Amino acid sequence: SNSNQREIWKVINGCIRDTGKRQNVKSVVDENSLLIDANEHPKKCANVFNDYFSSVGINLTKTICGSRDPGQQNCSNFDVRWSSFKQIRSEDIDRTIDTLKNGSSPGFDRITVEIMKKVKAFIVDPLKHLINIILKNGIFPSNYKKTIIIPIYKAGDHRNVSNYRPISLISNIGKIIEKIVKSQLTEYLDGNRIVNRNQFGFVQSFNTQDAISRLTSLLYSSLDSSNKCAGVFIDILYKT
Repeated sequence: SNSNQREIWKVINGCIRDTGKRQNVKSVVDENSLLIDANEHPKKCANVFNDYFSSVGINLTKTICGSRDPGQQNCSNFDVRWSSFKQIRSEDIDRTIDTLKNGSSPGFDRITVEIMKKVKAFIVDPLKHLINIILKNGIFPSNYKKTIIIPIYKAGDHRNVSNYRPISLISNIGKIIEKIVKSQLTEYLDGNRIVNRNQFGFVQSFNTQDAISRLTSLLYSSLDSSNKCAGVFIDILYKT
């Protein structure tokens, strides 16, 4: 089951985890090859990380798609019309709060999951009112777009920002809004069969084992029919 897989990986990660990855950043090299001391210039150091992390997605998109608009390219064949988000009930907020994991780090507002669950009876209706306004007007509050970015060291030179990956800590209220929107979008995508049936990543109730099972099933079926099998495995490698 999924829960057993999580426990297995907790044990594996506990055995191989490099405790040095959680050490504070001492210095980084900026785009001009200048060494910046994090203790003396913490803001400059943070800006170097921010500039790098915010550029990765943009540069990767340009590398893959060139001048083409990836959104237009992938969605132009779908003749499905989105009407609007549905208004939510207090029960939806109540269930969503219960899905938040205890112990997760809070965002900029420092409101923890534990606090939200303790005062749930008092905040459900105000949150319902707020989120229904957001869904109706299509405007996500700027404050809930704010994140705390924690750079986690991977491997290589500690001074090279490309050797870090970002962890984003967002507001738990923002998480609730996102979960509500995700639920309605998922219902829309599934109902209109927009998501390919061979899509296993980021799809609820599917995982890598399902992908392996589908692949081996196709292979065995082909071999049983005396057909030849060939596989092409593609990974994307992004270099700065």
